Amino acid sequence: MKIRTKFPAFVFIALFALPACAGPISASFFPRLHPLFAGFDETKVPPSGKTSLAQAKADFQLARHGKAPLYATYAETIPYTHSRVFKGKGYCITLVKKDLVDSFYEGPKIVLDASITGGQPCGYDEVEITGD
Repeated sequence: MKIRTKFPAFVFIALFALPACAGPISASFFPRLHPLFAGFDETKVPPSGKTSLAQAKADFQLARHGKAPLYATYAETIPYTHSRVFKGKGYCITLVKKDLVDSFYEGPKIVLDASITGGQPCGYDEVEITGD
């Protein structure tokens, strides 16, 4: 049984090839598809930091949706912005919300201390910048 269509085969080929011609998609286009804390090796977390890391992950997931963290406590609001800083055990989360004349910054940002990483502090953010 042959299926007949109104479009020639080259139309279907062109439609499927079009995304490949558009070039590579930047890493910031789908930031939520990256693993949480991209570039951070969780195998190096000392046993004493595993609970703090779990809390940091839970708080960051809430921050992704603009909600206040569950485990970290409010520390301060950054002057001249609406960005709020929360401190947890071994980490610091900032809910960035900064409105400048020609650009707007919004999203969560986290810094994991050496007590969690087992080495150097690790920073990660999903702050989106709109405007010029």
